[in-house]
Amino acid sequence: MPACISIVGTLLAKHAAATFFPNGQYVREAPSFWRWVASQGFAVGSHGTTHHDPTTLSAEQLLVSLGSERRILDETLGVPSIDAYRPPYGSFNSVVLEVAGVAGYPRAVGWDVDSRDQLGIKSVDEEIANATGGTNGSIVLMHCGSPFTPLALPAIIDRYRARGFSFVTIPELLALPAPAAAWSPPNAPDAWPAETLPAAAGEAAWNGSVAIDGAGHRHVAYERPDGIVSADDASGTWRSAMVTPSTGSTFVSRPSLTVDSAGLGHLVYLSATSFGTQLLYRRQQSSGTWSNASLVAALGAPASTATIAIDRGGAPIVAFARVTGDGESIVLASRGPNGWTRTLVPTTDGSFLSPSVAVDPAGAIHLFERRNGHSEVDETTNASGAWKTSSLLAVPASAVPFAAFGASGRLVLAIQPLFGGEIRVGTRPSGGSLSWTTVTATGDLSGLAVAGDGSGVVAFSRILEASGPSRIWLAQPRG
Repeated sequence: MPACISIVGTLLAKHAAATFFPNGQYVREAPSFWRWVASQGFAVGSHGTTHHDPTTLSAEQLLVSLGSERRILDETLGVPSIDAYRPPYGSFNSVVLEVAGVAGYPRAVGWDVDSRDQLGIKSVDEEIANATGGTNGSIVLMHCGSPFTPLALPAIIDRYRARGFSFVTIPELLALPAPAAAWSPPNAPDAWPAETLPAAAGEAAWNGSVAIDGAGHRHVAYERPDGIVSADDASGTWRSAMVTPSTGSTFVSRPSLTVDSAGLGHLVYLSATSFGTQLLYRRQQSSGTWSNASLVAALGAPASTATIAIDRGGAPIVAFARVTGDGESIVLASRGPNGWTRTLVPTTDGSFLSPSVAVDPAGAIHLFERRNGHSEVDETTNASGAWKTSSLLAVPASAVPFAAFGASGRLVLAIQPLFGGEIRVGTRPSGGSLSWTTVTATGDLSGLAVAGDGSGVVAFSRILEASGPSRIWLAQPRG
């Protein structure tokens, strides 16, 4: 057999085959990209729906996570994912291996060469040196998030090829049989009536954020492969327009939308380039056009989400997670006459991620966030005059929560216990406790608004036909 190398976890130049082991929280954000990856002949295996250490999960939690990941991968790729599992952190024991086998993953894949691109390397040359010590049959670990990896890859590939190595996928390296189809579209999954936004044939869309104006009209901002689009039904039918495009050098993603008392939109989103990621803001003008982007924050690493709300004074406030640098925590950004000011929220250390911001009728700010590595959703609020964080509910592998208040002070909270699975909505009267109902059995939760009658309108994306595009769906309870 010719000398061969496999690289997992990062994107190689075409004809240098690799195997990806993404997890559900990344795949769900860009289905068109991952479908393109599969079309290029790359093999994709499981990394679990979240990045929990699998040895800390119960057998039941791990089994559900692996099953959810299979659904997300096969649905998104349009082809079966491979029957191989790379445990997060390379952490496993006999229980993990046994449960993975039951879930349809007879092979757990590790690595023997680590580029250390996530472990504090200082230069491209250092990564090249770390990654090029492989021998025949080696697996090299790399990640998409490192700023050095895209720059180091050409030299890494060239050095292995100069030594006579070729690049192969994990199935080729381990002689894995071709996987069988493991996912089919669900039948009648919705408990709440749900409608999809009109789209051209084959047009993909995801990450929809919904807002409702005082007249009851729905407004949605969402991603397409070509950029971020806004849509509304204010004219009686849905109309849409591009807000900001993605280009060859800039990728825009994760829109969050709210509307003010005049029914005009306020939008925040991520804009990523080779120089880093920025959190940007645009405001809709009375003409319907959008203002130029203003910088809310420069991010040391991409935030998984940022959300926006209108405060009691009519000004926009933005919540996002600061995950690198000093003072890791949730940040609140407020817009004033001289630009944006940013404040770290006490009691929300670096483990608090993906905050959803909501303002109650009294003007108090509430943040609803998940905790990295913890099975819970927390609430942080200044309603008592000082910031306080408390555990709201225990949710295994919880996805990003979304929340909003009605005029009576009634809280509506949308959660998703597992990525791509059941979406639930909880309601809490002022001074009361949460009660729960199921919205749908499958989808990717991306937004929530409260209608004039106090009911929740939930935005999510999903694919409902084999090899079909991802679409934006809005669900609202009957009557």
